[in-house]
Parts: sequence; C-alpha cells; structure tokens
Amino acid sequence: MSCLEASSSRNHASIDYAMVTASLLHNHQHIAHITHHSGNKNKVPNNHPTGLVLAPYAFEGFEGPEKKISITFTHNGGEQSDLRRIKSEVWQQKVLDLAHCKIISRTSNEHFDAYVLSESSLFVYPDHVLLKTCGTTTLLYTIQPILELASSCNLKPDHIMYSRKNFVFPHLQPSPHSSFTEEVEYLNKFFAPHGSGRVVGPLDGDHWYLYMAQLNQDVTPSQEKNVVLEIMMHDLDMNVMKQFCRGSHNSTLTSYDISKKSGITNILPGSTIDAFQFEPCGYSMNGLLKQFYSTIHITPEEHCSFASYETNCDKNVDQVIDEVAKVFKPGRMTVTVMIRNDPKKCLDLQQHKVSCESLVMKQKCQYNYRGGYELLFMYYERSKKEQGQNFYQ
Repeated sequence: MSCLEASSSRNHASIDYAMVTASLLHNHQHIAHITHHSGNKNKVPNNHPTGLVLAPYAFEGFEGPEKKISITFTHNGGEQSDLRRIKSEVWQQKVLDLAHCKIISRTSNEHFDAYVLSESSLFVYPDHVLLKTCGTTTLLYTIQPILELASSCNLKPDHIMYSRKNFVFPHLQPSPHSSFTEEVEYLNKFFAPHGSGRVVGPLDGDHWYLYMAQLNQDVTPSQEKNVVLEIMMHDLDMNVMKQFCRGSHNSTLTSYDISKKSGITNILPGSTIDAFQFEPCGYSMNGLLKQFYSTIHITPEEHCSFASYETNCDKNVDQVIDEVAKVFKPGRMTVTVMIRNDPKKCLDLQQHKVSCESLVMKQKCQYNYRGGYELLFMYYERSKKEQGQNFYQ
C-alpha cells in the first residue's frame, strides 16, 4: 500500500466491540498464553508470524508494565508523504494484529493521531510512530510492518528506542519477549550494529530496560530540545483504584467523568481527553495538547495494581511528577526522563524533590547517550510510617 492510497480522514474511529472483546480475552483475562510450537506450523492463531499454539494456565494477574517502541523517521528521497495518511484499518491489519491488540478509538488534532488500544496506545505523527502495549502482547513483531509502511511514504528509520520496565509475570511473556536478551537479539536483526541494550536500576528491584539505535551516523545530530517523561507505579492506593472498577461507583459515570473525578484531568490541564473504562475494571486515556501527547493506563486489581503515565510535554515536568504521585498515591514509583539537548532541565530535575511527603527517594541515576540524550532515573517508595495497613506491607 502506498501512502497515496491512504485516507487523510481525521474522524474519530468507531469501536468494534467484537474485536476488542476478542483481544481482551486473549490478553486481559489470561484464559491462555502463547507458547512456541516447533512441530506444527498449521496451528498458528491469528496469522501470527511464528509457529505458535495456545496453552492454558492458571490466572495469576494482568501484566500492567508496557513494552514501548518509538521510531523517528527521516526523508528517504522522492516525494515525501505523511504517516498520518495511513488508514486506521491499515494500522490494525498490518501492524496491531501482529501484537494482538485492537483499536478502540482515535482522536486527532493538527499535529498527530492518538489511538486508544485494547492494550495501551498508538501515536502517529507525520514522521514518528510510538506504540506501547501491555499484557502478553508481542510488540516487537510490529517493527517490520511499521518500517514497510514508512518506506511506502519515502521515510527511513533514523532513531529507535525500545523500553520497558521489568515485568511482574515475566514467565508468562511469549517470544520474543521472554527476556531482555531475546528482545535485544530481535531488535538487532533490524538495527545492528547501531543499537545496544542496557539496564537502568537494580536487577534485584524495580528496573528499566532500554535499547537505543541511531542509524544515520553521518548526519549532524538535531539540536531540537525534547523530553519524554514516564512514570510507572505499583502498589497503588486501593481507594484510588476503586474509581477504575465498574462495580464500585455509579455506573452512569462516563469515562471522562472518571477522568475528572480522579484528578487525571488536572495533570496536564487543557488536554483533549480520550478515555475508556474496561469491563469489569481497567482504564486507558490518551491526551492531546497541541504537539504534546499524554497517556495513562491503569490495572487496578489489588494483587497486581499498576498505573503508568507518559508525556512528551516539556513544560513543568517537575509539577507533572508531583501531580501524578498525588493522583495515584503509589507504594513504589519509577520515574524516567529522557531529555535531549537541554542539560539545564536535566540539572533542575535532579534537584527536584517530590512534594508527596509519603514518598522517599531510594535511587537516582543519570546517564548520557550519543545524540545529546540524557536519561534521569529515579525510584521512590512509600515511607514505612505511611504504609499503615495497606496491602503492600
């Protein structure tokens, strides 16, 4: 498919509830998980690119921490087109089906398209794709079709970033996500020798995996400033989490009502909110504020509670961190800030203290990478005197 065949529609996408339900059955309810099957290639479900079969296992919990791939493209000669012209159904059939997730809705502004998925979110800019998926999705299988779609738009990959927090249930992840070593090996098929993987934070605690590749080594690095903030939270306050379970509040409340009542709309004021509450529990939100995206995904179940927040808004980053901590009241909070070409902002954030007095910083690290990137990693825990009778003691 060429980009010239694609639609430039900016209309809100319709919801195919049958498709969404099928995806949730595959991932969220954990009726089955995918295991490698080398003997019979005819048993491949859902057109998966490798030989796989479904195998039953006992329910343990939903994997909240997301996998994320971010690819920035550059012009490859010829007539340049726009990734946003690719139809929603093409993203679904060519890309998202391989990850086992479905489009729930799409919201757009003049800068980008934001898709709420059955498992997290997809953001499409003219020359940038960001896809994050939770559960037992197979996100890395989407790299090949994303590169092919970009090529049809005369775009070639420039900068690649794959990242995720350590999993809660790593033994339930299918290939190629059974380990970070396997993920790096898969990524290197596309981006070696320009990519490398690294682990940030303690291996015996909450940590973060990062793979980065800069493909166009001869090009002068961009001097553009940008920021990506990610906040990953566990052991969340159950009184907060009740808001995201259908049976615990007035069923007439809309997803936006819940966004406002919970304080989510206060995190980045002025954003256009596209939110969805799952049955019987769970919540996803995309926010659009000019060229900036924000996204929240919540797994409220008590034994595996998790919430994530992410934005590329470079305004008042310290205040956003404080507001997120205030809204969710986490027991454990991992913060990563990837900053490009703005050492002053990195220095300011290093000196920032979270206003939530119940959270105590346990670790802070800074890393410098090629291309003007600086990573700030911070880890917080709720102080023992504040834990009271909460379930995470």
